[in-house]
Amino acid sequence: MKRVQFLVLLVVACSHLMGQTRVKPGFNLFSPEQDVEIGAKSAEEIEGQLPIIEESHVQDFIGQIGERLGEVIQGPDFPYQFKVTNLADINAFALPGGYMYINRGLIEAASTEAELAGVMAHEMAHVALRHGTNQASKAYLAQAGLGVLGGLLGGSSSTGQLIGAVGGFGLNAVFLKFSRAAEEQADIVGAQTLVKAGYDPLAMADFFEMMRVQSGGDPGKFEQFFSTHPAPANRARRIEEEARLLGDPKPVSSVGGLKEVQQELGRLPEAPSMQEAMQKKGESGSTGSEGDPSDGGAKPPDLGRIEPPSSQLEAYHSRNGVFRIRYPSNWSPTPVSYTHLTL
Repeated sequence: MKRVQFLVLLVVACSHLMGQTRVKPGFNLFSPEQDVEIGAKSAEEIEGQLPIIEESHVQDFIGQIGERLGEVIQGPDFPYQFKVTNLADINAFALPGGYMYINRGLIEAASTEAELAGVMAHEMAHVALRHGTNQASKAYLAQAGLGVLGGLLGGSSSTGQLIGAVGGFGLNAVFLKFSRAAEEQADIVGAQTLVKAGYDPLAMADFFEMMRVQSGGDPGKFEQFFSTHPAPANRARRIEEEARLLGDPKPVSSVGGLKEVQQELGRLPEAPSMQEAMQKKGESGSTGSEGDPSDGGAKPPDLGRIEPPSSQLEAYHSRNGVFRIRYPSNWSPTPVSYTHLTL
């Protein structure tokens, strides 16, 4: 009798596990270690462009939610890191390798901790499924053609060469803008992660639905999110279906303190939008005061006299053999940096 009961329980457990949607990462030219390298270099550039909130209470709150999700999410063991940007847009984004940025506007808009965790789980799912470098891989092959595939798989190209070809590090659209299919995958894995961490996955569906409804009245506030996260068809219903397959989450006490964090953020000066922050950054780097170090501007370099080009030419070959050009023999070739280019 006990053996029959055991078999019944085993069948029920297996059918429950088989009922969950299995999502596998797509084609990728990069290794998980390269994901981390790409994310670290991009994060370094981004943090020089975007305002980061340094208040420890705010960062600790987000970090604790992120740590809880990171302990249960599928995929490579990425070193997930979480920072809060002082931006009004309701948005969050994650770079390859686990570097995530949560806008102040998103935290202020959340009604519950579970809603905030839902968006974070969705972003972490993009990282776990390696959607950013999957996009970069497809973009590289689209430009270079299948003929380079053998060399790439043989390890002849560095991370920098591959990323330089598709737009460089930083706020690169190839890492941040996904298809509806990728969004649905992130919703599914995000819901699974929420249940494992003890959060209600329907909170994610509720928050996304709220954003969709409110975007009609204030599109600018949600523009950044929906421009990089195109909503899949029947998004809320698909998350609800996955939630039914997953069953009730195991009760876990919340991190707590969302209202206190929101009050702390409310005492700060009004946050700019992403567009305003980038515009201000551009203006601060303009040529208006660069020549006067006392005004905080950097003194422009002394370029000296540029010699007229010689009639004799030399040949320059790129390191990866992709191109060859000729240049005046009295000039010195300098490799182009793609660091600040974006798609």
